[in-house]
Parts: sequence; C-alpha cells; structure tokens
Amino acid sequence: MFFVATLAAALISGAPNFSLQAPALRPTTLAALERIVWNATERGPLLIINPERVVSLGGMRFPNLVFRGTEGVNVLEAGSVMERKLAHTERLSALVPETLQTLAFEAPQALNPQDATLALAASLSPAQWQLLCGTNGLGARDLSAEQQRYFQALLPQWLTQGVVGQAGRSDTEKVPATALAQGQLHLGRKTNFYFVYQEEKLNRGVGGSFSGKTITGEDPRPRLSRDFSARPVRPETPSTQNRLKPSHLDYKSAALNKPVSLEGLTTVGELVQRAAQATRLELIADRRIANQPLWVRLTPGQSVPAGEVLELLALSVTGTFRKLEVPGKGVAFVLTDDIEGLAPRLARQRQWQQEAQKPAQERQKAYTERLKATNPERFIGYDNEFGLDAGLLSRLDESRQTAPGGWGYLTTPLSTLPPSIAKQLTSNIQSSIEDYQKGLSRSTINGVVNPPLDPNRVKLVTMELQFSLDVPGYGLYKDDSIRSSTLSQALRSIRRDLDPTPLPPLPPRPPLKQSIVVLAPTSEAEARQVVEAAVAARLTRFWIVTDGAKLEPLKAAVAAGKKVGLPIVALLVLSQLPETAPADVDLFGQPSLYRVPDSPQTRAALLPRLRAVATLPDLAGIALAETAALGYVAKKSSNGRSSGQLAPNDYGYTPERRLDFLRTEGYDPLDITTGNNVYMGAFSRSLFFRSSPQLSTPQIDPTVRWSEVRFAANKALLSEVYTTLKTANPTLPLWIEGRQQEYGNLLNSWYGSWDKAEPLPSYRTFHEREPGTDPTPLEDDIGQARQYSKEILFANPYPDPLIQQRSPRVKESLEAWWTILLTGELRENNVYPWDGAVLDLRTLPIEEALKVLKATKL
Repeated sequence: MFFVATLAAALISGAPNFSLQAPALRPTTLAALERIVWNATERGPLLIINPERVVSLGGMRFPNLVFRGTEGVNVLEAGSVMERKLAHTERLSALVPETLQTLAFEAPQALNPQDATLALAASLSPAQWQLLCGTNGLGARDLSAEQQRYFQALLPQWLTQGVVGQAGRSDTEKVPATALAQGQLHLGRKTNFYFVYQEEKLNRGVGGSFSGKTITGEDPRPRLSRDFSARPVRPETPSTQNRLKPSHLDYKSAALNKPVSLEGLTTVGELVQRAAQATRLELIADRRIANQPLWVRLTPGQSVPAGEVLELLALSVTGTFRKLEVPGKGVAFVLTDDIEGLAPRLARQRQWQQEAQKPAQERQKAYTERLKATNPERFIGYDNEFGLDAGLLSRLDESRQTAPGGWGYLTTPLSTLPPSIAKQLTSNIQSSIEDYQKGLSRSTINGVVNPPLDPNRVKLVTMELQFSLDVPGYGLYKDDSIRSSTLSQALRSIRRDLDPTPLPPLPPRPPLKQSIVVLAPTSEAEARQVVEAAVAARLTRFWIVTDGAKLEPLKAAVAAGKKVGLPIVALLVLSQLPETAPADVDLFGQPSLYRVPDSPQTRAALLPRLRAVATLPDLAGIALAETAALGYVAKKSSNGRSSGQLAPNDYGYTPERRLDFLRTEGYDPLDITTGNNVYMGAFSRSLFFRSSPQLSTPQIDPTVRWSEVRFAANKALLSEVYTTLKTANPTLPLWIEGRQQEYGNLLNSWYGSWDKAEPLPSYRTFHEREPGTDPTPLEDDIGQARQYSKEILFANPYPDPLIQQRSPRVKESLEAWWTILLTGELRENNVYPWDGAVLDLRTLPIEEALKVLKATKL
C-alpha cells in the first residue's frame, strides 16, 4: 500500500548540506560483478546496492564475493550467492535482499531463571533449606514435581542443552539429563579477594579487583563450563520476505515520471540527489544509506523514470520514504528504514516489555513474602572454597550484617590466609604491579593513576550468594550470579523487614544558614496565608511560584513579607513559559508542558513577563527552575559515558527542528537511537542500516550533534533571559537550578546564584575522557556547583520521586525524610557544605503543602 503525498508542494531546495564519504567496492568484488551475464540494452539497467553486505550476517561484509568458475555467471545464480532475488519494474531491474529483518517484540519467558530461583526458594521447607545449604546438597529426589520444574528452569541453557567442558581438559561433551537429575544443588555465600592500596584514603569501599587473575581453591572437583570452542546457539533474528514497505512517496505518481540517468554513480546518496534534481522534489537519503556504494550495468545514455528508480532503491535497502512536512519551510522525503521513526518504535517496545514484565515482578514480590515465613538466612553459610579460617569468616559476616547493601568486607594480612591462597595472591599482586610498570594495564582510583598496591594485605569481600551444582561423574557447575543475585536481593529486603534492632534516634540536623520553601499560592489570600506559615517556620527566604502573567499572588506575598521582614523571591518554571508559545513534542510527537525555546512566539511573550517580574518593587530576587527540558540540558561529549544517551522522554522533536537537522546532518532525529544503537543496534536488523558511515570523529556522531543542536537553542534563549533580567533590574539577585547532564544519576537538585550569563550551571556524574588519555578527576557536586555560583543551595521536592532509591529511614516520617536528606549531604568533619536548603512544595495544593511544611519541622 502507498500513501499518496502532495508532491507538488515538495519543490527541491538544493542538495543536502552534509558531505558523503563513499566507501569503494573491493577490486575482487568489481571483478566478480563484471562476470554477471546481463544485456542492459534489451532488459534495461541492472542495479545492485552494496553487493558486499548480506542480511543473514546482520549486514556484515562478505569475506569475499566469489562466483564459481571463470566464465559468465547467470544473474539468478549471482543473486543466490549474495542471498538476493531479482526484482523488476518496467525499465529497471535490481538484485534486492531476499529477506528483511524486523524489530520483533521479545516477550518475557514464561519461567525465566530469576523467577525459577525465587519460586524454588519460596517453596522450600526448613528441612529442604538445611539440605540446600548443608554438606550433601539438595537433589531431585528431595523435591516435589513442581519444585523439580523450578530446578530445571533455573539451570543455564548451555548446561541443559549445549556442550560443556571441564576446566583443564580439552574434551567436551553434552551432560545427559539423567546425570543432571542426579546432581546436588548447593547454596552458600561467595567470597572473593580485592586489592588493598598503600594510600589508605583509596581503600574506602570494596576496592580494586584482580581482573583476569583467578584464585584456585582447594576443591579438587573439575569445573563444568560452557564450551566456548563450540558456536553457541543463538535465536534467529526475526525476518520476513523482503517486500515494498508502506511509503509516503507514490512511486507511480506523474511527478516521478522524469528520466534519471544512472551513469557515473558511486553511492546511493548520489542516486537520490540525481532523482531529486530530475523531479524537483526534496529527496534525502539517511546518511547511513546515502554512503552505501552501488553498482550498475547499463548501456551508455540509458535513463529510467525516477519513480522506478526510487521504488527499487527502497526495496534494495529494505527501506521506504518518509515525508517530513513543515508549512512554510517545505516538504522532504527521507529514504530510511520505515515510515515510523526507529526511536519511537524502540521506545514503544521498551514500554511493552515493561508492561509484560509486571506480572513477573508481582510474582517475585509474592515469592519474597513467602520467603519471610521461612527466614532462610539462618541456614546459609559460606561455601569457603578457599579454606579460610572460621574466625576470619565470622568477622567478615559481622561486616556483612552491618554494611549497607549487604556487601561485607575486611582488610586482612596475607599471613592470615591458607599458604596456597596467599601464594597465589602474592603472585597476582606482583603480576599486577609489573603490568602497571610495563603499561599493559591501567587503573584509575579517584583520579590517581595506577596507585601503588599493598603487597602484604588484601581485602576479603563477601559479595553475593552462589548456587553450585555437583553433577556426579562430570563435575561442578558454579552459577554466574544471575540467579543467586536475584535471591540475594530478596533476602536483603527480608533481613531489613525482620531486623528486630530498634532504629537509632534521628541524627541532629546540620545548622543551615538559610531555610527556603517554595510554594505556589493561586490567590492573594493564599499568598498572605503562606507568608504567615513561613514566619511561623522561621524561614529566612520564601520563594513564590509565578508565571509572570498573573502577578497578584506574588505582589500580595511581597507586601505581606515586607511587613514581617521576610524576603520574597519569585520562582519561574522557565521551560514551561509562556503557555501561549508552541508546545514542544517528544519522539512520539506528543505535545508537552514545555515550550519550544527558539520559537519567536516564546521570546515575544516570555521576555516582557520577565521584565515585569524583575521590576516589581521590594522583590528580593528571581529563581529560575527547570530552565531546559530533557534533551536540551547539555552539549554531550562523544567521549563521555553518557554520549548519545537519548532518553525516551527527550523533547525537541518538532517538525521544524527535525527538517533542519535532516538537511544539515543527514538524519531524521527520530532515527537516532539510544547509545550504540546508532552504530550496531537495531539498525543492523536491516541490511544497510549497519555501522555506516564509520563515525570516526565526534563532530559527525549524530547523537552528539542532535544534543548540541538542542543545547544551542536553549542556551541562546537563556542568554536573552539573563540580559533581559539584568537590564530591567541590574542589582536584583538571580538563582538558577543546576542542570544535570545525564539522566537518572542524581538524587537531588541544587540552585546556584546566577552570577554571569555563561557557562550555565551544570552537573555531570561521568568522567570526561579523550581517546588514549586518563579520565579527568570528577569533582563532587559541591565542587562543580562552586565553579558556577557564589551561593549554592541544596534542593529537593516533595513528593520525592526518588524516595525508593533513598535510605529506608526516609519513609518513617516527613521529619525523618528531610533530616536524612540534609545529613546525607554532610562531608568530612560533619561539615554541611551548602549555603542553605530549598524544600520545593510547588506541586502541592496550598493546604497540603502547609501540612508538609509543618510536619518537616524546618
């Protein structure tokens, strides 16, 4: 089926503004193609797009394109070698892929290993737990039929279906089901060893691991492991017969009945540009497709109607043409993967997967509740594969029971360990030191490169539980922690719930220079009411939310505050103003509360409002919250770990911005996906959306460029905002909310005084790193905030969207919540480094907000 476009409106505005880097076909490939028997005079031209790539290899390059014999090769035989079929229009033929690979929704397993682990654990009786954690282990004969089903499901697929080997042996074989049924399952706490550094301040936490260096315990049983020499069985990528996809371009339209010469072409991009010139339509190939090489067999002077060229071109790249229309700016058709963008398709699949996983999550909660009745922690000991002293393990367990997250650790001299273990660790430490010296290994701890290792001590760590399966006659399988970590998490939550130890009193709050609350009164009466509450709470400042249009509540608050000596600051949620400006859209095209920052309507309505607020008599300052929607926050570095990390709820996907980006960069932003998907992820599911072009420089990384474009739009607006405010009232204090450069890593916000137009206050949680260099030391949030602002204020909203990620104590009461947040900011010597704290209650109705204000006991 085809969607008919109004082609007359799509007059071409010239070639795309991005350059193409044509990869040349190999001489051996060209020689093989010349052997194809094809009479172009009689049958019309023959087109082949990138004959060196093949669908079944995920778009990977052929090792070598070779046809049998030395004579001419029939076109169908050639197509068979390349896994292609012959497709025709009236005047053009092409060898196109036989299949196209699809983005299929992967439904969760009915009983995955994690579910099976918890289901089995929840079903065990105390007697069965004693067997599981005891010397003999738990066997199939000790389980009911239902429990045996769980037992089978928690084993790794390669163990039950594939080929396994024994460590130290070259032979491999398949473990029969009868042998697995006789296996004994064990559960114990796993221990491991980590580096100790000579500089004690680097030894906080677990420490550095002996990466790639194993320690062999005293257990003589052979280990079962996957046979890596045998190719693992992978599920096939979903595919279907290649066919024309729905298109926004009508290939049969009279507007496309224009002759296109195929002579002298080397890339798809050149062919699309030539069709655009012939039809006077704006046609653009996605850059990854545009760079694909092509080969044509034709008779000099031959031409083909543009519609036929574009039809077979779309079929050749298993793609289609998507229309991008902006009134007043034109219509463009982009040759891409589908008429719907890849990013929204992947985001929708993630949403489906999250929904599909909810039943499993509910089951896991039910299993955890059933585990509480048994309290299996009392049965679980250490597997002690290293033969450690009982007293050492006892001290380690004391550390585990008091450590946050259940990770116990202690530093111990090598002399306290069994001689064989100490000898191996000594060798590993010395080997690591030598690797550092030779430049074969590199480690960076808190900005210190290759810190000196302590040759006489190690850190003993208990990490997770570990399942093991002893298969008689074959060996011992040790779990890779995927299953046992699920059980570990469940038992940690149970331990917290069952812990009889009374909670200690709340720690004293640090003294604050300033206590600030943000409220949003909607009337003059409410404004006076909240000022009275602020005085009762002994606040030093009070921030009132305003949109800059309805100023009566703000004026009433300023007047009431003046009478009692309470400074009133106006807070504006900048990215959502003004309401009359065009709404920004997400990658699904849905409008949001955010406004398009570089829209003329935004500036025309916003800047006068800001001037009006800034010139209010007796106003103590202006604070700007949420100065950028997600996607506009930061200009990302392609060398940072967050490079290209586009969130599903990014904004900025307006048709205008998409069209501009397509013209200048060669990508519709809807086809830019999270992280490495732009190189090797979902785009590799179609033939030519693999890693082409090779992104050799950060400047052409589309994920980074897309972030830079949006950041520049927001930065330009904020520059005007700063100038407007300072021009209207040069002495008025300004504050701006810190801008987090990545998503999901920061548990609270902060405000800083806006002392200069730029750089904009921002916060990063990743290390910047240039290729071949060490990461730059990452300052904490205080150090980063001080780079931008003289005054910095800790801030957190209520309701707290991240409460589940915080200490369990925050759920005791609102007083405990605020106390824990403040004491959590204490640094060395119990110093509170912020200049004050902001409690943000602006999303609550006033009556509820005042109750929260009272309950927090500021």
